[in-house]
Amino acid sequence: RSVKITKSAIMKTNVSRVDLQRAMLSNMMIVEADLSEAVLDGLKADGIMLMKANFGRRDLRSLTLARCNLANSNLAGVNLAGVDLTSCLFLGADLSQANLQAVRAPMAMFAKANLQQANLSEATLSMANFTEAGLVDADLSGARLDMSVFQSADARAAKFDRANLQYALLEHTRLDGASLAETRLDRTSLHCASLEGALTLGACG
Repeated sequence: RSVKITKSAIMKTNVSRVDLQRAMLSNMMIVEADLSEAVLDGLKADGIMLMKANFGRRDLRSLTLARCNLANSNLAGVNLAGVDLTSCLFLGADLSQANLQAVRAPMAMFAKANLQQANLSEATLSMANFTEAGLVDADLSGARLDMSVFQSADARAAKFDRANLQYALLEHTRLDGASLAETRLDRTSLHCASLEGALTLGACG
């Protein structure tokens, strides 16, 4: 079975055990929802606001979350590998240690998000915005990051090996100890970026 819910608002309501299996959500606002134990398998959400939601450390690979607003949500340790996150907004969200491997997230907004030790390898992140994001020890190896913005981000010890950073903006970015081996850096702006101890073996651009 599946349920379609649209044009609704749920504010500070206890939905910790709600069953949204295979539900289709659109044009909704859900604020401060605890979804750590909710049944979410096969959930399809398009353009909904899920601000300050708590997802717990769970497997969310069966979800579709395109164009959703997840600002300030707790997504620490979640598994979103391969999920469609196109144009999602993660402003100020906690994605530390999250598995975002091979996600499709072009034009996504990660400004001021915590992505420490997150796995973003092989992800499609063209034109994504990581302004002032925390990316310490994050893995972005093999990711498509062309035309992305990392202005004033903290990416110390992050891995960008084989990533495509063409036309990306990394001004004032902390890249100390980062690995940029075989990274595409054509027309990449590194103005005032900190690269102390960074490995750039085979980087081109």
